[in-house]
Amino acid sequence: MLLKFSLIFAIAVTFCYCDDHVYGIENAGQKLLWSKELFRHNLPHPKNHTLIFKYIGSELSPNITYAKFEVKNATSEGVIEVNTEKDKERTILAQLNIINGTNFHVIAKIYGPSVSLIDVGRLQKAAVGDQNTPKTVTVVYAHNSTQTRNRKVVLGHRQAGDKLIDFQTHNVTFSDRFPEAELQFHDKNKCITSVGFSFDSATAIAFVNSTFVGEHGLNVIVYDLNSPFFVANMSIYGYDTFDKPETFKSIVTKHKKNQMI
Repeated sequence: MLLKFSLIFAIAVTFCYCDDHVYGIENAGQKLLWSKELFRHNLPHPKNHTLIFKYIGSELSPNITYAKFEVKNATSEGVIEVNTEKDKERTILAQLNIINGTNFHVIAKIYGPSVSLIDVGRLQKAAVGDQNTPKTVTVVYAHNSTQTRNRKVVLGHRQAGDKLIDFQTHNVTFSDRFPEAELQFHDKNKCITSVGFSFDSATAIAFVNSTFVGEHGLNVIVYDLNSPFFVANMSIYGYDTFDKPETFKSIVTKHKKNQMI
């Protein structure tokens, strides 16, 4: 099944105007699980920035008890959502809007419970192998406060002689916690070279799961944490399968990872 953000249970921290955006309650007994500077920028003129961050713990990762996103030297708004799966809080989705930022940086810190003797063997096992390492995705884009609300992003590349093989438009409305919709295309008689997305919201995102992107089709989740609704357009370019040239390059590449665009 296609990965969607609507998991079993979710707790959200609403927007606040502050430098620190947190989930949970900090206490001395917690253990730091993961920490990293997500973004640093020094600009001559102020610009608004939107940062999207996702953290996915492994099957053996401890429960998330506290998370903090520090935005230094800038006013910001933020929403943090921690999802529970199999009775463990293991996934974080955060969006930070940095207002008129010039010289600023963003640091993420994720904490879990203190380690007991019973947990030592499990954590040693979790430390072995990349499959037990948490996965993270960070996307940042800058935009002026006066810019148009229209936003366009492209996946893949147009190739000589390709053509528009499908166009879809969707009115995405509120679903559970935020506007979210699944866009999909599958046709064995077509080969995809490029997919273009356009949104009438500056903060709309397309989440592309590489597991569901192929030469003949794709599934994409589009969503927006800042708007009650938005319009999403998807334009797909490619060839008829039996007419594709020898120079055709599939939209799929080796080791392509999930991405937000």
